[in-house]
Amino acid sequence: MEDWEGFCASLRSESLIAEIVRRSGEPEERVRAIVTAHLAEGAIGLDVARRGLVPGQRILEVGAGFGIVSLYLKQAGYDICALEPYAEGFELFRIATEEIASRTGVTLPRIERGVQDLDPAQDGSFDFIFSVNVLEHVPDFHEAIDAMTRVLKPGGLMIHSCPNYWIPYEPHLSIPLLPFLPAATATLLPSSLRNSAVWRSLNFVTYGDAKRAAKRNRLAISFVPGLLSGVFRRLAYDPVFSERHGRAVRWAGAGLRRSGLLRMMDALPPWLSTPMIAIMRNPHG
Repeated sequence: MEDWEGFCASLRSESLIAEIVRRSGEPEERVRAIVTAHLAEGAIGLDVARRGLVPGQRILEVGAGFGIVSLYLKQAGYDICALEPYAEGFELFRIATEEIASRTGVTLPRIERGVQDLDPAQDGSFDFIFSVNVLEHVPDFHEAIDAMTRVLKPGGLMIHSCPNYWIPYEPHLSIPLLPFLPAATATLLPSSLRNSAVWRSLNFVTYGDAKRAAKRNRLAISFVPGLLSGVFRRLAYDPVFSERHGRAVRWAGAGLRRSGLLRMMDALPPWLSTPMIAIMRNPHG
């Protein structure tokens, strides 16, 4: 099986960029930035998926984006399906998905509907469901968890990584938020941010929301510790990730690394950390 770096290297081609530009009509600079970001984030998605992968599972990646992680796992022999609804106005994403898939030679089953529309009669059931930086964008977080639970097999596992908005920071836009009133931050933002597609998509999910969603679906839930310190460590070795965050965050990360306080942050409880990785298991097997 091809290693992850080799797989990504095969997709970092000028011909891929050129073909997406030709078909979409988008500027080359924008296409290159989006493809580079998706490849970089794919490594994070794969790390999340590896926490629950078992040979022989039927797997669903929710919010698969370009499908890079799903394509890699399908190529490795996993029975995986990718869910990604392509909204109107996102033709670039559909084209990039098609071009990337064509270069892998892998046929990947896809669901092009919202996660809230998952239906066991239509989609079947899954042993393992995962998502990365998706559930903060769904219209209704609780409805999304309800829908995924309906297609989760007895004894099945879900792992979801997303921001925890109990921490007053918005990572996509790299801006601080009003504590406990994140949505109200809109009143303080310039119109370019307040009216952006990213801001309007946010539901400001929290650790508490994840706990409540698990309880109402009778799922066992746990959280991965030490993630906030991992974010500050990543700033030092991932230039694409570092560039996405503001100068203040980069300075804070450098100061924490120099002071040795990152080791103390490893012990923070998950409810005081962002992002969060929620592990939900259906115990009714």
